[in-house]
Amino acid sequence: MQFILRQPLGYSYIGRKEDQEDAVWPAFEKASAQGRVFVLCDGVGGSDQGEVASQNASRVIGETLTNILMTKPVLDASDVQLAIDNAYEYLESIDKGDGSRCTMATTLTVVCLHENGVLAAHMGDSRIYLIRPATGMMYQSSDHSLVNMLVQAGELTPEEAKTFPRK
Repeated sequence: MQFILRQPLGYSYIGRKEDQEDAVWPAFEKASAQGRVFVLCDGVGGSDQGEVASQNASRVIGETLTNILMTKPVLDASDVQLAIDNAYEYLESIDKGDGSRCTMATTLTVVCLHENGVLAAHMGDSRIYLIRPATGMMYQSSDHSLVNMLVQAGELTPEEAKTFPRK
């Protein structure tokens, strides 16, 4: 299968929250059709320094996966795990520095284009969408939030989820 890569497009919608903790790698203005790794992280509410976690995790994961792609043509789950481990170690190194457990947290959404196709990974409530102009939305990853898990388990209805206090 042959892929035709065009200039990546990105947009950001600032919702109702005053503090936006999302970060992308590469930055919108640096993304190009030659890029093969795209990362979005969003700080987890209720955790310290979500904006620091998302900015640094997206950068470390993006750089790690890009460097791996320079040495081998196909990425796999172990490569993503290595990138996550590197990001976690970095976040621990810049956290409080008092030896206590890292308190920063972020979601992760990553798409890597390689010789055999696309590797997509995510955790948290950030999602991946595949949209084609003529077809529309072809794929949407599942949300790992508490509310979505409760809806999937049948413990909440979609209507109840809209006003659930821990959404």
